Amino acid sequence: MTSILHLLHLDDRFLQNDQEMPAVTEIDYDDVYKHLQAEREKSAKFLTDAFAKKFRGMRSNLTVITRGEVKMKPNISIIIPVYNVEAYLADCLDSILAQTFESFEVILVDDGSTDGSPAIAQKYADAHSEQIRYYRKENGGPGLARNFGISKAKGDYLMFVDSDDIVDPEMLTDLYESAFVLESDIIFCPYFRHGLYQEVTIEGTYDFDMDKVYTGTDFLKQSDYTVTTCSKLYRTAFVKQFAFPAHWFEDVAWLPVVMSYAKKISYVSTPYYHYLRHDTSIVSSTSNKQILGSLDAIRFIVQNANPEAASEVAPFTASLTLYMCTRRPAFADRYVDLLMENKDFILSNTNFEEHPRLKVRLDYYYNAFQAIPKHIYYDHFGKTTLTEQEQNNLDTLVGTLVEFDAKITCLNEENCDIDEHPAIRKAYDEGRYHVVGQYFKCKKLMEEGGIALSKQVRGIKYITPLLLRTQALFGFQNDTSITERIYAAVAGHPVMQEIFDVFMAHIDQDDAMTIAMREILMQKNQLTYSYDLECNFKQKYLTAYNETVRVYATCVLAHDYGIGSAYSDCHTKPLSKEIKNGTEYTLVDSFYFDTLLRITKDYTVYQMNRERQNKANETFFLHRKIGNLRNRMHRQAMRITVLKDRSENIKMHYDAVTRMKIIWYPYQFLRKLFPAKDVKAWMTQREADKKLAYFRQIIEQPEEEDE
Repeated sequence: MTSILHLLHLDDRFLQNDQEMPAVTEIDYDDVYKHLQAEREKSAKFLTDAFAKKFRGMRSNLTVITRGEVKMKPNISIIIPVYNVEAYLADCLDSILAQTFESFEVILVDDGSTDGSPAIAQKYADAHSEQIRYYRKENGGPGLARNFGISKAKGDYLMFVDSDDIVDPEMLTDLYESAFVLESDIIFCPYFRHGLYQEVTIEGTYDFDMDKVYTGTDFLKQSDYTVTTCSKLYRTAFVKQFAFPAHWFEDVAWLPVVMSYAKKISYVSTPYYHYLRHDTSIVSSTSNKQILGSLDAIRFIVQNANPEAASEVAPFTASLTLYMCTRRPAFADRYVDLLMENKDFILSNTNFEEHPRLKVRLDYYYNAFQAIPKHIYYDHFGKTTLTEQEQNNLDTLVGTLVEFDAKITCLNEENCDIDEHPAIRKAYDEGRYHVVGQYFKCKKLMEEGGIALSKQVRGIKYITPLLLRTQALFGFQNDTSITERIYAAVAGHPVMQEIFDVFMAHIDQDDAMTIAMREILMQKNQLTYSYDLECNFKQKYLTAYNETVRVYATCVLAHDYGIGSAYSDCHTKPLSKEIKNGTEYTLVDSFYFDTLLRITKDYTVYQMNRERQNKANETFFLHRKIGNLRNRMHRQAMRITVLKDRSENIKMHYDAVTRMKIIWYPYQFLRKLFPAKDVKAWMTQREADKKLAYFRQIIEQPEEEDE
């Protein structure tokens, strides 16, 4: 929508009836300027020299068009990359068109959509041709789409909006006001994060004063790992020197680099942007191959950030890498490798006195860290056919237990020498193939490290994070034994050698591995199963061997990795079933029943406490939002009060404008063209009185006491 400047001739009739004269059909700027100069000389109360000069200079930005309207370059360009978002695009555009700020343009860049998005974009572009420009390009990713949008931007400021998000109506108004007053390069605000299950949180809050200017490094100091290009306003001339990379997670790569060079940024504390997560988005995924683009994003930051800001960029990239390691568990090992890759940069540029928590986390990885290889070994001896359940378990390991970058090896007669030990040949000839399999899996873990897995294990949750937290891991089968269905270790760990020695001593028994694990872990190291272990919602494991070995509770390995379908392995006696009145009941022993009841009770209490904390957080954010609104109204009221008390050469009087009046749409239009104090001076005394009365009525209302 084009900003319109109407020059209206006023007389007493129109002033009294609050009516507007029709717009003139032609404007002679020299006559207008001469008239304003004459008015200034006639009454210094009406116009300052700065006002007159700036009005004269604005002629280059205005074009006379038909019907007496004047077209102006937009203040803000909103860039929206579009790709297969037909379900969300209309809501996004509707929220933008509802802005109270009017001087903006929308640049839609379709990145080769294959759904109905192009039709929706074209429909809006046709209906709002003065404000929306629509472009199509071949698919190249969101980074190249953003670069294309920047090249087409005409506004002094620009903003990025994701095509599946929405914004509140006041967003542009408030961010532009901060930009105009503080002359900032970047202006940002918090945002609402809408989760996959309708939960809403406020993120991106900072301990910044809204009336002050900060640097981009101040932003990085408080950011930890919060990175989003949206909910921000950028000075176009400043950001045009920074191109987005072509890989995925281009926003994660771009923003820290831009911030490292930014000298003037400002903050608006009210959240206006609504970030909506969807099941199909890359950000929501924890395993999609494209999320590996975040590795390239972090490398981009290290390579392109301002060298003078390295003391802030280094701890930021370290925190971001550790966050990604937790957020993307399927590829946690990749992020640890990247942490090692950037070790010199991080350690040489980080002041750990300012980042003590980061130091503790990095010490774990930088001091003798050793991860368990993401290599699964399962056995299949005897040349028998896999059962349907076993085949299904193996087929679904990728995408449940590990991702595509893991190695999976089947140990069988083709790659294992059955004759390398007489006891193994004997067990094989006797048909005790599971004993043979345990032998070769244990040897592989001792020699190369990895994960020993049974074909009966059904993956439910990624195991990669567990591989990074210890050098060997096991799990309780029940209160008397350790499971042999899944365990893992780094190469050469002493616990595997000790277990192997005991295993060989009992190799004639079918449960040789169970005996070996019980003897080494439960008896020698005195690791005892307990209810407290099972129901500890923060630490569900016991440690041994100087905390390099973890033995997890049954609810971790029995549940997450399919060893038990429920708590069926948390008992000492076999389950039995009986039918009463046509209903099948499962009989359980007292240990299993008591544990289940206690877990249910304690977990309920745990969840209730979490809900109380969440409600307390919501109340806190609500009161803060109310306080911000009240402070904002108070500041505006104070500005109007200052207007009334300003010196005589600034005040606005009716007598000085009986022959001419300028109506502006929107108010921010004049604030862009003229100094703020002169725009305030242009307000009529009657308008000032009305606004002053309104704001005083608001701020003088008694505050409601917090409950």
